[in-house]
Amino acid sequence: MLRIAVSGYYGFNNPGDEAILLALVSTLKTLAPGVEITVFSHRPRETRQTYGVKAVNRWNPFSVLWAIWRSDLLLSGGGGLLQDVTGVRSIFYYLGIVLLAKILGRPVIYYAQGVGPVRTRIGRWLTRVISNKVELITVRDEASREDFLKMGVTRPPVVVTADPVLALNPSHFSSEDGVAILEKLRQECREYGLSSGSENSAGENPGGNTGENEEMPQGQNCRSLGIVIRDWQDYQEFKRVVAAVADRLVDEGWEIVLVPFHFPLDLQPCREVAAMMRKPCLLVRSRLSVKELFSLLGKLDLVVGMRLHSLVIASVMRTPCVGISYDPKVESFLELTGQPVAGTVADLEPEKLYQTIVSTWEKRQEIVNHLDQLLVKMRQQAWETTSLTLSVFYSQAPHRRGELKRRRRTTARSLTTESRKACLKKEKDTA
Repeated sequence: MLRIAVSGYYGFNNPGDEAILLALVSTLKTLAPGVEITVFSHRPRETRQTYGVKAVNRWNPFSVLWAIWRSDLLLSGGGGLLQDVTGVRSIFYYLGIVLLAKILGRPVIYYAQGVGPVRTRIGRWLTRVISNKVELITVRDEASREDFLKMGVTRPPVVVTADPVLALNPSHFSSEDGVAILEKLRQECREYGLSSGSENSAGENPGGNTGENEEMPQGQNCRSLGIVIRDWQDYQEFKRVVAAVADRLVDEGWEIVLVPFHFPLDLQPCREVAAMMRKPCLLVRSRLSVKELFSLLGKLDLVVGMRLHSLVIASVMRTPCVGISYDPKVESFLELTGQPVAGTVADLEPEKLYQTIVSTWEKRQEIVNHLDQLLVKMRQQAWETTSLTLSVFYSQAPHRRGELKRRRRTTARSLTTESRKACLKKEKDTA
């Protein structure tokens, strides 16, 4: 049995990273039937229950050491792990895990990493020294590859694939969940926001600063705009810009849905925007699962997002996007998919944001058609990350190839048997 340990930012309720883990587990189990996956998680019990994998506490050095020791391979990633913008402790942690695996003699593969910015001298030095010892580096975009090369990472191959989330198929997510979430939000807005236009006992106004006689735009002609924002450093003006543009769009018949993507971290900035608005809006006030977020973003007509994976998930679900950039990774993804950036948190302007939204809406079919074509290639690249991972491992351990082939044949026979039973049952029921 192939045993793989996975190091990443898992168990922190960040839907972007959880979506990466969902895709990683799905592709690995498909291409390597019977694989045992152990995830280093902040909430190991929740990770075990959600993804059907083994999980250990990422902060327990003995658990991490034991998991690496009994594994055949360490995957570091995906996501933007190697950066020091949020502090050097993060990059020390992830590179430390890689170094530990190498000391224990385990092969290491960077799995669709998004790199940078790495600004500190010590961070760049450690990245170069440790990364040059791994077996393979796959990155999710060309910018990450360039960052590695600039830091002097040259020994292992650096291959550009794609964000792991792009391997997921929209058909795996129920559209009914998205419909139910929107209907629940509308009901909350009617009960608490629109009925009185005042704050509830908790000091919140779920429908924004609504007047007593105002009504939410609804019906078949209603267009829904999801807004995903986050706090970033000390920037505040962009929230007022978003609120002003959202009010303008409500006047034109749009329904505004504020989605705190990383819950509860993003709930406060969403509340702030709702409070700044003069018109009614919908506010998600509870944590949604990754699958619920896929379904919700898939039912919206347009998404304005700051969080990278809100844009990735919306694109996977064929929902056109407009970006507000706080990090180069946001601009890189939107440029790759041919979707616009309205501005950055430092220079966002109301008129430009409004015109970008209107323009994107007018070109929505063109954007969706482009995504349909592009996502075929990007999905193949995302699956290639897993294929390369297994190829590199089995090239170093050729005696394990037979085991993989046996498991694939067993799985194929099992699927064939199950299909045959299903057909016989259907024939029997029909008769």
